[in-house]
Amino acid sequence: MRFLIAISIILFFNRCTTELPSVSHSPKDSLISLLPKMKSTDLGCDADIYWKIIKRGSSSIPALIESLTDSTPTNVYDKCKKGNLNVGEISYFALDEIMFMPVAAITQSQWCTFDSNGCWIFYEALFDNGYKVYFQEQMRNFYYREKFNYEYYSEKELNDCRKKYKIAGRLAWIHSRTYPIENTDTIEIINLLHKISN
Repeated sequence: MRFLIAISIILFFNRCTTELPSVSHSPKDSLISLLPKMKSTDLGCDADIYWKIIKRGSSSIPALIESLTDSTPTNVYDKCKKGNLNVGEISYFALDEIMFMPVAAITQSQWCTFDSNGCWIFYEALFDNGYKVYFQEQMRNFYYREKFNYEYYSEKELNDCRKKYKIAGRLAWIHSRTYPIENTDTIEIINLLHKISN
């Protein structure tokens, strides 16, 4: 419990100094620019624009990476955010459908825990507009540095949406090197507690 409180304190202070204005930084991509107008309130099969972006496959990746900092609001509600996603956050979820995204390798940090609602702790950082600038840079470096193979989904992995939009697979990361991954959350908490005790 102390661990989650300390993370919340760190993220709160980080938000106070790094919150971005609600501004679009997306490149001019015809489908991505339509995300704020999408009527769907979730990313299910009715989120046609979202799934059409995914259907384009790897050709969508550069524009999605550049859209990660776009804080334009959408109609899509997310239970972990407890609010509506913005274009940058939907871009992350679209990227995750198009390619395998090893977030620990991309960010050089561990994100192994879930909160009491089952929400991945990485989402707290992702939903912070200030963090998106850092994540975008790391994602850009990772994508243009690494190699990927296209892998077809198994029958079990072909959910209704993938079938509806004829999405047969996604890019798989070929990890040929070892990444030194620090538990950044723990280091920040230790440093914060050290400052408080002094």
